[in-house]
Amino acid sequence: MTFNSIALKICSVTQAQTLVAESQHGWLDVSGLESIDDAVAEVLATHEGELALNGIVQLTDKAAEYLGRHSGSLYLKKLSSINESQAFSLAKHQGYLVLSGLLTLSDSIAHKLAFHEGGLGLDGLSTINRTTAEILSRHEGGISLNGLTSLSVDVAQTLVTQTYRELSFNMLETFSDDVAIAFSTHQGLLSLEGIKHLPGKAKELLEGLGKISNPNIRGVWEVESDKCIELSPEDAQLLISRHIDTKVPLQLEGLITLSPETAQVIINFTGEIILGGLTSLSPETAAVLKESIGSLSFASLETLSLAAALAIAKHKGPSLKLNGLLTLPPEVAGALGDHEGELNLDGIHSLTDKVAAGFAKHKGGLSFGGLTSMSDTTAEALSHHIGMLDLASIRTLSDKATKSLSKHEGWLYLRGLDLSTLSESAIELLRNNTDISMPDA
Repeated sequence: MTFNSIALKICSVTQAQTLVAESQHGWLDVSGLESIDDAVAEVLATHEGELALNGIVQLTDKAAEYLGRHSGSLYLKKLSSINESQAFSLAKHQGYLVLSGLLTLSDSIAHKLAFHEGGLGLDGLSTINRTTAEILSRHEGGISLNGLTSLSVDVAQTLVTQTYRELSFNMLETFSDDVAIAFSTHQGLLSLEGIKHLPGKAKELLEGLGKISNPNIRGVWEVESDKCIELSPEDAQLLISRHIDTKVPLQLEGLITLSPETAQVIINFTGEIILGGLTSLSPETAAVLKESIGSLSFASLETLSLAAALAIAKHKGPSLKLNGLLTLPPEVAGALGDHEGELNLDGIHSLTDKVAAGFAKHKGGLSFGGLTSMSDTTAEALSHHIGMLDLASIRTLSDKATKSLSKHEGWLYLRGLDLSTLSESAIELLRNNTDISMPDA
């Protein structure tokens, strides 16, 4: 989810509880936090879905223990070091674990992390020796080593396995024939998105394997590249069959068109589906996508017809992200207001009173992170919304608008307010509602 939870610099236990309750099974990003209390870590770890804590630079042993209980993708991209106790705890985590802030990896830490059963992101490592590679080869999940710019033959031979798992080396631009020979024996998937040139023999060895992710090497995994602008139902079916980790979003951001037939295939993926390149959505395709039980994201969809809105509003997944929409006719707003999950509309920069009224009936998380101002009548309409409401970019409010929003039921995010523009009575009114997050004095 978004709701600008990423802007939180400090998070109380109460706020953490609200975030977890409102986020349901979606994306929860609190990367604005640079430190985390043990009690807050314990609460956030109960979130069942993707959890991003990319601002955290260090953890206590207790916080690591709590986070190790989390189920779902866990992102700790700035965590620069961990001790053996923390590595042992984090290895118990169930899901994709991103530790790309680690620039070095001792053998003792590698031993602990090797017991982790999900995907492991170690993109901060710029080099890896054979001993470390041998330890990591015991890890049963996928491993991302996208910081490596070169790869020796012995390390390549050590990392490839006879079991199904993905290995990612997206910073490699080329490698030797001997490395290619090692890769050709790997039974899992290889992500080599950075390859620009391969010697003839190396390319010949890898071409047609059907398990290479790179547009410069023939293979079915090129359909997952951002450069893929079309996707047939057949390729979609193959893609779904290979993308087995539902905790990792299915990213199809290169697609600029999506037929109902292909949509019918990709909704079989039960995790989040990102369709960031689509600029239009037909009612027929929307009617198919609504059956997806995962989150849907459309970052480039600037307009939406009423027919498409009526269809996609019935989406069964936890969140619907329509951050590309720039304007909303009242009838489209009314249709989207019937959506029962999180609804993200951060591309909207102004709301008419009629449009706001369409969302008053919405129950669930609602994000208007792009709004910078709000009329009194709009504030009154949105005050009837029940659930999390993100108005993080609002700079000022009138006394009347403040009075309306202070009655909102659910967590209300107003961290962007310039308190110097508000009356003392308005500030007091907002502070009396403990579910309202606003700047400190």
